[in-house]
Amino acid sequence: MATGINGSKDEEITLVGIGASAGGLEALTRFIRGLPHGLKMGFLIAQHLSPAHKTMLVELLTRETELTVTDAVHGLAIQADTIYVTPPNRNIEINANFEIILTDRDLTESPRVCQRLNNLRNWNYEKIKSLYIRIS
Repeated sequence: MATGINGSKDEEITLVGIGASAGGLEALTRFIRGLPHGLKMGFLIAQHLSPAHKTMLVELLTRETELTVTDAVHGLAIQADTIYVTPPNRNIEINANFEIILTDRDLTESPRVCQRLNNLRNWNYEKIKSLYIRIS
């Protein structure tokens, strides 16, 4: 099982990938506002933004939830009750050790949420349960 927020190797965590359009902040805020602690879920957010856009999503979402909100960092293990925001110009994947893998996005293509959450459909590792939500 994945390592949980309490450091236990036995805690099972469900991974929730959330794709949001550039105009999806209001819907995203409403969604996370109602999330209580103790769901045993880790959340990955990928927002459709222009390559030149600096995101303030971590700061904005931190005000709206009791969960931890942080930038996704390469190699960081997913924790329960935590929301990870994908940096601009990066794709995000999860490896079998439940760690974040960030790769450069092809800047010749327009940013698309499905590319940012690159291998969500392939997250069928035995220990990872996953769900994908698209918010516009």
